[in-house]
Amino acid sequence: MAFNHQNDLISRVYTQYHAQLTGYIRRMVNDADDADDIAQEAFINLMGYGEKLQETTVKSLLFRIAGNLVNDYLRHLYVKTEVHTQLGKQRSEESDDTESGIYARDLRQLERRKLASMPGQRRVVYMLRIHGEKNTQEVADALNISRRTAENHFYLGLKEMREYFRACI
Repeated sequence: MAFNHQNDLISRVYTQYHAQLTGYIRRMVNDADDADDIAQEAFINLMGYGEKLQETTVKSLLFRIAGNLVNDYLRHLYVKTEVHTQLGKQRSEESDDTESGIYARDLRQLERRKLASMPGQRRVVYMLRIHGEKNTQEVADALNISRRTAENHFYLGLKEMREYFRACI
């Protein structure tokens, strides 16, 4: 007898709230078909509560179930979109890799050519800062020169390199 009462309750709730629930979901997911599917799943989940369903709380329970299903849907959609975005970036980077690799190789060759023409200490300071990834104080300590001297050599070397790249490109 309780089983029949629960089915009657779910039938009444379905008739009374289906359109309202579907509209509520549709506003959150912006897709009519997905909203219908989520609403249907919410009613199916509601049926799983069986004897625990009560007339006074069934509407709030239904909308809470739907809200949780929408959160799951949106979380899944976000992850799916993020995966597609990352795959698209990866494909784009892979297609750009060949061309970028050629440009990078050419720029390294130009840099080596210019470095060969720089005065000795300027070349060493530039190399330690750019390729050795050392800060100005570390360069000054390594070469036993003042910080200010290291800064001057680095900025002059950087200026020369920029001017050289501009002239070549």
